[in-house]
Amino acid sequence: MQTTFAETSASARENGISWLNEAGIDLSQMTLRLGCARTSVELDHFLRRLLPAHREVIELVDFALKSVEEASEIIGLPQATIKTRLFYARKALVDVVRYQSNDRVAA
Repeated sequence: MQTTFAETSASARENGISWLNEAGIDLSQMTLRLGCARTSVELDHFLRRLLPAHREVIELVDFALKSVEEASEIIGLPQATIKTRLFYARKALVDVVRYQSNDRVAA
């Protein structure tokens, strides 16, 4: 049975993506405000703004809940590269969310 993106993101929220909360992005509030299906669509919209390499590591580590070691094996890159890519991917995602949120407030 294949897991949907909504189920995966719900699972990731339940397991705590602390870096999102530390960056001031609260997915639980987005879910309450928008509903789970809309949150998934919105989060997918943000993820599509990232470079494919960044999106790949975030999806593996933060949503598929793979370890850095597992992501390294799947992608075929050293663990240090995965950690670095994950750091910059998370930073880019925060920037995208903040930029998009500012655009909505200004509109």
